[in-house]
Amino acid sequence: MIRNIKNWFDTGTPYIWLNAGAVSLSVLMVIGLIGLITVRGFGHFWPDQVRAFDYLEQDGTSTRIIGELAEKETVSKSQIEHKAMAPEDDETIERYLFKIGNRDITGLDFRWVLKSAIHNQSYPRDLMILERREWGNFYGYLKQVKQENAVINSDEQSTWELFQSLLHDNNEIYAVIRQIEKDEIGAINYKMERLRLRERGLQLDNVHERAPYDDIIQERQRLQTEYDVLTEKLTGLYRDFNNASISADVADGSTVEIPLAKIVRAYRP
Repeated sequence: MIRNIKNWFDTGTPYIWLNAGAVSLSVLMVIGLIGLITVRGFGHFWPDQVRAFDYLEQDGTSTRIIGELAEKETVSKSQIEHKAMAPEDDETIERYLFKIGNRDITGLDFRWVLKSAIHNQSYPRDLMILERREWGNFYGYLKQVKQENAVINSDEQSTWELFQSLLHDNNEIYAVIRQIEKDEIGAINYKMERLRLRERGLQLDNVHERAPYDDIIQERQRLQTEYDVLTEKLTGLYRDFNNASISADVADGSTVEIPLAKIVRAYRP
């Protein structure tokens, strides 16, 4: 029996199976790691539901808050100022970090709140998130769509659809503006700089013939004409880009106006 086991080991078969098992375990670990990254990644980038709730402040007043849950933790009472809302027999209290956005209005992008001080929590279907080119996210309720300072919407559903349509058109205009400014005008500026260096080279080489300088002048005039045509086109594009806006209600009930030129994307999660 012992000799048979020794002969089996001498054939190398156990090591083949051991190697195969190690490779299989490694593959399973890699698949598990990819799955973990995928799940956590989707959880990070997938938009959370937007909540609206009343929050009891330390002075006894109630504040309406709108936002997305970003983080939650359990902390000791000694770490917080708002201890009155925690049950007396509890040494710890749960608190949430909400992304409330509207930094240009409230001055804050995130806010910690105590779970025990949250009341009347709901998930309104008409709450929207705006991703903006500056000031971060905006949270609120769409009220009106305006074009050239005139209100052009009717019922709620058509207002949202009109807003999405105008936003799509605006983003296409923005893409054209970026392409003209970065690529076409950028190329003209590059050629202008090359002409300047070429002219400077002729001066340093003490070239007095007029022909090379005249060629530079003609090329510069041609480039300037192209530049003027593009800037005139940009003027019209910017006029169309800035002629629409929306009005929206924020958490405290006030209404703000936001140009569509500042909005990248809008959705209702």
